[in-house]
This record gives sequence, structure tokens and C-alpha cells, in this order.
Amino acid sequence: MKKTILFALLTASVFNLLPTKTEAYLVPCGNTGDPTTDPTAVPCQLCHVFVLFDNIVTFLLIPQSDKNAAGFNWGFPVVLVIAFAMMVWAGLMFMFAYMGGGGPSGINKAKALLTSILIGLLIVYGGWIVVNTILVAFDIINPSFGWDPNLWFQVDCPLTP
Repeated sequence: MKKTILFALLTASVFNLLPTKTEAYLVPCGNTGDPTTDPTAVPCQLCHVFVLFDNIVTFLLIPQSDKNAAGFNWGFPVVLVIAFAMMVWAGLMFMFAYMGGGGPSGINKAKALLTSILIGLLIVYGGWIVVNTILVAFDIINPSFGWDPNLWFQVDCPLTP
């Protein structure tokens, strides 16, 4: 019973942080209003699908705190936050295996977790590179190459009413 209450309180506290993110739009189109004053009050076009994809990828993979007025992902990509939490968990597994007498099986589990984290990060970011390259080849995105990751993935989608 105590675990259920603790889980419910933890879940409620996490979801209390989410309303600020609901103000961030994923697709800059389809809103009702005057197109001359509101840039998002234009009908959606096919290129807005790629804008949606760009915003999702940016939220998950790229540290951008200035993507829009809502702060997008506070400069911490979700994938790296999850990977960091899993690395902390693997470190705790190592510590308990050495100090708590978990033995070689605990150490092997921690090593396997670290290996899985690294392979997962390689797959995620390698997939992003492949998709980004394909979208550049089909001239869907603007390749602004350089050292600034904020400029790597920019979808050219003019907002025309």
C-alpha cells in the first residue's frame, strides 16, 4: 500500500512539471486566428510534417534551450537524460556488487547494462545521422553544416496563408 501511494505521489509530481511543455507547439500551423498577426494561424501543408519530425527529433536528441519561447527541452535532450540515469543505475549495480557481495554475476549485469546503453546511444544517434543525410539529399532540410548543432537540422517550410 505504501509503495502504491509513493508511486502515485511521484507520478503526480512528475506530471505537474509537464504543463509548461504543453504550451510549446509541435507544428506551427493550423491554429485559428488572423494570419496577419498570428504566424501559426495558417493552414497546414505537407512540409509541416517534416517540421513536426524536426521538433520531435530536436526534443529527443539535440540540446536546444532556445528552440522556442517555451524552452523546448531546457538544454538536456531526453535520450541523454535517460542514458545518464541508466549509467547511474549501472554504477550503483557495480557498487552493490563489490560492496554487497553480489559477486561476479552482479558485475556482469552492470557491464551488460553499460554496454547496452552505449550500443543504444550509437543506434539512436547513428539513425539520426542516416535520416538527416537522406533528408538533405532530397532537399527537404537546409544543411547548415558547422559546429553548432542548433543549425544542423532546419526544415524549410514557408508559412503561407
